[in-house]
Amino acid sequence: MPDWFRPRAGQTVLRLGGGWPIARFGALAAAHPYGRGLIDQLTADADRWTAVTSPSPDATPVLRRELLFDGPVLEFGRPSADVLERGDREAARVALAERLGLAPDTRFVLYAPTRRLMDLRKRGWSDPGRLLDLRQVADALPPGHRLLVRRHPALHDDVTGLADGVVDVSAVPRASDLLLAAEVLISDYSSLLADYSATGRPVLLYVPDLADFRSSPGLNLDVEAEAPGPLLRTSAEVADALRSLETVTADYPAATKSFAAAHGPRAAGEASAKLVDWLLAVER
Repeated sequence: MPDWFRPRAGQTVLRLGGGWPIARFGALAAAHPYGRGLIDQLTADADRWTAVTSPSPDATPVLRRELLFDGPVLEFGRPSADVLERGDREAARVALAERLGLAPDTRFVLYAPTRRLMDLRKRGWSDPGRLLDLRQVADALPPGHRLLVRRHPALHDDVTGLADGVVDVSAVPRASDLLLAAEVLISDYSSLLADYSATGRPVLLYVPDLADFRSSPGLNLDVEAEAPGPLLRTSAEVADALRSLETVTADYPAATKSFAAAHGPRAAGEASAKLVDWLLAVER
């Protein structure tokens, strides 16, 4: 928050906790480039918040430690994930195809990597086109499928034109609309994993830098033990997995269900309504 901001008497300041914090991002992040400045900022911010939202009860203690916050936490779920629990999957797919100027029967594979701390030192380290061979992956898709790429909101490197069959959808306002429309999610340490696991659809985890990421910034869960899909280390492995998706993911339905139960949204599509009711309450 801006350093000059101070809540007025009676003013409500709500901090949206986002999705399940798989990657460490705040006070728990190891070797964060902002160092002590990050801790000072979090401490100052926490004093100004009325409450923090949490996607699920098991995320709450992690968020408290990451955000240095000991005030009220609203375990209402994640408002942006409501559409995944209540939205029409087929309608979302057709609407997205129309938005992108594609045939209405087009199917989608979504690649949505998270941000790397190195981007705070040197731009481009989280560039999706650098992390994954998009052309190789797009070529592995069945006919009628397109590879969608969603950059982390803090990144600005457009992947448009890097490979045929690849569409940069970072300008689509809600990631949940993309998740709802996608047949498959390719991600890594992103909180989108928790949201998407609730759909029960296949997930591929592309984690070529797992050892480095585990060291800095660190992870809040054991990805290798709890992953809702296979861990893949190379672009070739991702392409091969897409060519034989049913075989590769056959052993993961139980893991996906377990991951969703532990870390997925919990509000049955009503997080937004509960949050608004709380905001409009006369007394806290």
